[in-house]
Amino acid sequence: MIVAIPFNIAMTSKRRLIGLDSYFWPFLAERYRIVLLVQPIGALKEEANNASCMLPSKVSIDEQLRELEEIARLRMGAIRVEGGLTTTITTLVGLIAPMAPREPQVRVPEGLQASILAKALLSLKPRPLGKKYWLIARWEKGRLAFEDPRVRRNYGLLLARDRGYREALVRLRSRCSRY
Repeated sequence: MIVAIPFNIAMTSKRRLIGLDSYFWPFLAERYRIVLLVQPIGALKEEANNASCMLPSKVSIDEQLRELEEIARLRMGAIRVEGGLTTTITTLVGLIAPMAPREPQVRVPEGLQASILAKALLSLKPRPLGKKYWLIARWEKGRLAFEDPRVRRNYGLLLARDRGYREALVRLRSRCSRY
């Protein structure tokens, strides 16, 4: 079965188009994971002609951009460096300099990574275009299969980590099995 996932489209200040998944967005249990639902325009299609199941949009792009702003403002923990040392981004830059004798073991909490990604995305000043594109996926073995490796990685992380996404997949299967 071919599934078409709707995406709201925005243009950045660098005149690049990005898509924000408007079906799965409200279902994520950990809200900071919404950054994984922002995809490059190259992975999306303007038409979903061959889809046997076209999913509806569940959120507007204005709501999506507002929520990204909230994620960007979050304080989601500190970076941990080997030996239990806690550091800031500024100190981290010094640790990864080419002069460091060995690479330190650095752990960045998932929520902090999401906040950094949201800030980077918002720094590109995305503005809504009022367009919808589609991400085309195949339903295989109880999950969605994607062609683009970046998309496959992001949705694979959601499958492994987010209960809300997994529950939405169960609902999607029953919804799309009618087609």
